[in-house]
Amino acid sequence: LVRFVVGNTVQSGLIVSWLSYAAGCVYLYRLAALDYGEAVAAKTIWYLSIFPYAFFFGSVMTEGLFFLTTAAGLWHIRRHQWYAAGLWGILAALTRMHGLLLIGAAAAELCMEQRLFTPDARSLWTRIKGVAVKLPALLLPLLGAAGYLMLNEVVDGNPFAFTIHQQHWSQGFLWISRTLGY
Repeated sequence: LVRFVVGNTVQSGLIVSWLSYAAGCVYLYRLAALDYGEAVAAKTIWYLSIFPYAFFFGSVMTEGLFFLTTAAGLWHIRRHQWYAAGLWGILAALTRMHGLLLIGAAAAELCMEQRLFTPDARSLWTRIKGVAVKLPALLLPLLGAAGYLMLNEVVDGNPFAFTIHQQHWSQGFLWISRTLGY
């Protein structure tokens, strides 16, 4: 969509990556500040930005977009905004299959919120119902993963084509490391 406005594919990809990284930094800052304060949150963004592999966030790749969707999903999970977290989880899983890991983070936070494993005045059944009511929102990233698999099917004729592409990348990196003597 950005390409229709800008007119250049590479420039559009860079704009999307940069804006996604910037928005992801805002979410990560807010997430870190919740538990550790603003000083630690600022250092978190600084260290992330100077990390040697941070250059991927500024390239025409999905790293910035995945960072944004994951950081936003975690922020909403932490704030117990389950449907917002689920929607960000859909986008994260559409970007990468690893977006499904947000389900685990959301489940852990929900169990803590409902005090599922901590005895309190409520019955265990009441606590389980509290989890079950919110379960559909937690499982929304499965829709993103299904969309990603369908996209692979349409583009490559194989829903798991991404695993083949990853093997090619791994073989290329092995060849480079052997060539350079590592």
